[in-house]
Parts: sequence; structure tokens; C-alpha cells
Amino acid sequence: MNQQIIKKRYCPFVQDPHDECYCAKLDSQNIENTIYYCGKNFLDCEIYRILILKQGQPTNSNYEK
Repeated sequence: MNQQIIKKRYCPFVQDPHDECYCAKLDSQNIENTIYYCGKNFLDCEIYRILILKQGQPTNSNYEK
């Protein structure tokens, strides 16, 4: 099985965030989570994993940390 590896520096949902995303409701309560999870740690984000599972995509096989 040959899969293309794509380097991502930030969450793919940053450009088109869902209502659940930290970056969609940016305020002082979640700025720390936004910086951490919407940046290069998005594979660790529970919101990201739930959204990807809803879309039927693998959570990390196409991304390189």
C-alpha cells in the first residue's frame, strides 16, 4: 500500500473551522489550546480526531509530525 505523506504545520481545519474547533471561538479561555492543538499538535486533538472520524478519514496515516 503506497500512501503519500503530507507534512502539515497546522490543523487542516484552521482555514475552514467547524463550530467545535478551538480556533472557531478564539478567546482568552481557549487561546492556549488553540495555539497548541491548532498548530503542529493537531493529531493529538480530540476535536480533530472526532471530525476526521465523522468524515471517514484515517486520523494520522496521511500526515507526518
